[in-house]
Amino acid sequence: MSEIPAAIGRQQLKHLPQWVERRRQIASIYNDLLEDYVSVPQEADWAKHAYYVYTLQTQNRDDLREYLHTKGISTGIYYPVPVHRQPCMEAPDLTLPVTDACVKRILSIPMHPKLTDEQVHYIADNVKGGLK
Repeated sequence: MSEIPAAIGRQQLKHLPQWVERRRQIASIYNDLLEDYVSVPQEADWAKHAYYVYTLQTQNRDDLREYLHTKGISTGIYYPVPVHRQPCMEAPDLTLPVTDACVKRILSIPMHPKLTDEQVHYIADNVKGGLK
């Protein structure tokens, strides 16, 4: 990394605690609004999730993704192939049925510290609407 990007990065690091806190606030709103509809991220008592992404699980992932797209809401499937199925790590004799099933259900919805509460509610309302 050259000096200019490094200098910019150092300045941005000053905002990291506030950004993580805002992401946690957004995740809390999502959890409250969506926990009765989808499987939401879990946080262990001994951990503090930074919510780099907010990934939920639903049986109707592809239909929901298409519906959200029609509402102008971007989504992501960040790990469409599990590690044990990656060419460099492939283990043909390894059976991980839970992992294989989860990969088909995961969907990430917008997560950014600049999202407003209104935008978060819009996204959550449309997640619920897309599951009906």
